[in-house]
Amino acid sequence: MTLTSMLVETCLSRLPARTGADALSVARRCLIDSLACGYAAADEQPIRMLRETLCTGRRGGESSVIGHPDRARAGDAALVNGTMISLQLFDDSHVQMRGHPSGPLLPAVLAVGEAEDRDLAEALTAFVVGCELECRLGLALNPSHYEIGWHATATQGIMGAAMACALLLGLDRVRAAHALGIAASMAGGLRRNFGTMTMSLHSGLAASGGVRAARLAAAGYTADPGVFDGAMSYGDVFSREWSPQTLAQDLVHWGAPFAIVTPGPGIKLFPLGRPALAAVDAVIALRDQHGISPADVESITCEVSYMYPRTLIHSHPATGLQGKTSLQYCVAATLVDGRPWFASFSDEATVRGLFDLMENRKAT
Repeated sequence: MTLTSMLVETCLSRLPARTGADALSVARRCLIDSLACGYAAADEQPIRMLRETLCTGRRGGESSVIGHPDRARAGDAALVNGTMISLQLFDDSHVQMRGHPSGPLLPAVLAVGEAEDRDLAEALTAFVVGCELECRLGLALNPSHYEIGWHATATQGIMGAAMACALLLGLDRVRAAHALGIAASMAGGLRRNFGTMTMSLHSGLAASGGVRAARLAAAGYTADPGVFDGAMSYGDVFSREWSPQTLAQDLVHWGAPFAIVTPGPGIKLFPLGRPALAAVDAVIALRDQHGISPADVESITCEVSYMYPRTLIHSHPATGLQGKTSLQYCVAATLVDGRPWFASFSDEATVRGLFDLMENRKAT
């Protein structure tokens, strides 16, 4: 049996409904959190652009758009909703995935689930399976996958979305394998685009790609049915340390427990890049405990690991979106505002005067 066939067999046969309520309970929490993230961004300019492009005049579409009366084709709704959930950089994250599992996955599940009239339990089950695949791929591909410059939310998210949609569409093993093959050729997303509108579009494109890959496979469209096997495979292309043998051994432990349960997703308290959260928490503690104000500050030093600058890539951001992926901006905004919130990341925010007080130094 090939690795691809093993993976498909595992995804289609070991469902979370057989493991108790824990996985589905966390999935519900991810659903609520993601919908809240979507509503928070529903009227932002990038979302207006997408809605005008994809949803205008389509109120009779098969799937809903978060926070609006618009309806659209399932793939288009997934694109808008995925971008919406991820735009504020408030969506959940997962350490094993090295990315954001819900942003690319949940919109695909909701769009296809609504179009196919699936119930909530079926949708959440598909979500758990898709999340597990995202995380297993994260363990098999990284760290080099991320270090090269790929955005794991996009490249792994589309694979999880395709498998989740395959479940909801009732695809057999052969067609599910083709869905993964189609999705693999759609996978992409560069970290160079962090701090731009396109960073959140990665989630939307992955969600939409997952929907389209599964639907094409359902219609009989084909791809290489062994996309995880041999030379030029998904892992061979995306990672320097890809080990099919390791992933095959890992499949034995699939769902024991599910990654959505242990270690589980990280639910954010603030709308900014996850690597900045520790520094933000430290500033909040200092500010609250000692009454520190910006006028009291002579310098700010943050000791970080080598990975931080690879995610928080904007040391002197020019926009609010860039500020979300800037350690300097996040720390300065926290010092000024007390808690970094949506208004802290407007293009007109006034915390940039603190940048010159900061330095980056790799932790020893």
